[in-house]
Amino acid sequence: MNILISERFHPNALSKIQADPQFKITRATEYAKPNPQELEDTDILIVRSKTQVNKNLLECAPQLKLILTTTSGFDHIDLEETKKRNIQVTHTPKSNAISASEMTWALVLSCAKKLIVAHEQVKRENWDRSLVCGTELSGKTYGIVGLGRVGKRVAQVAQAFDMSILAYDPYLSDFDFQEANATRVGLTELFKESEVVSLHVPATHETKYFISRDNLADLGPSGIFVNTSRGTTIKHVDLLNTLDEGKLGAAGLDVFETEPPSQELKLIQHPNVTLSPHIGGTTVEALNKTGFDAVEELYRFVEGKELHHQLPPDANWWQNSQAKNK
Repeated sequence: MNILISERFHPNALSKIQADPQFKITRATEYAKPNPQELEDTDILIVRSKTQVNKNLLECAPQLKLILTTTSGFDHIDLEETKKRNIQVTHTPKSNAISASEMTWALVLSCAKKLIVAHEQVKRENWDRSLVCGTELSGKTYGIVGLGRVGKRVAQVAQAFDMSILAYDPYLSDFDFQEANATRVGLTELFKESEVVSLHVPATHETKYFISRDNLADLGPSGIFVNTSRGTTIKHVDLLNTLDEGKLGAAGLDVFETEPPSQELKLIQHPNVTLSPHIGGTTVEALNKTGFDAVEELYRFVEGKELHHQLPPDANWWQNSQAKNK
């Protein structure tokens, strides 16, 4: 079978499939942009989030049987088009849960303790500590939007900080909330009752811009908002205006509406925003696990077994999420 790898793939996982004579492996000449000649004989396509698997790409790959994206998200793949062509699609949602949850807390703590401002102050040889005054997290309420693998790990850490936990996820059972020691609430109530809120949801039609300016304002002037899921869950202009008006204290962003964000975007220059370049799942350990999870799915496909993480997920997943539990 001909395997085309469009982006980076962990060398340990690559070595495993390279040693298997049933696979012929090719690397895309241009990173994340496989050309028609490379796609023509491809049976299996391995990608990450930079490769846009759309109608144009699929039309160049008549033999394609499996798309394997080594990411938790899948908004870069046109699932309607793959369905029309009977192409199976799978992803690796478990691999980066630990890394993404740790990144969430790195941003929360940076916002709460004003670490970026303090860091720059020391580098400028300014030792006036009165200019940097952070806030404690103990005793406050943490709101989690999306109580999946990442959200649950975030909740575990929140308990260690002696925080109360509220969560919004219309597709999980009461048992999941009990397991996370979280109180189930609606989206509006979560923002009104929390001092810290983080997002852990996929990019779907239902989650596009579903966090409103009113939600952000409900957090209040000392509130902290963190997004390590997808940038399209919120409009940058709404976040910027809420910060400028003093209705929100700080924000931590690992994801953006458009990546990379334009340097002209005022939000990235805001003093109360901590930024990182979508690296929540980019750790040595996560990349290694992602590679081997992908190899496992590859062999399940070749052996005719059911894929563990076949896409699309259930049609009702996060559908009409704002209407439920609000």
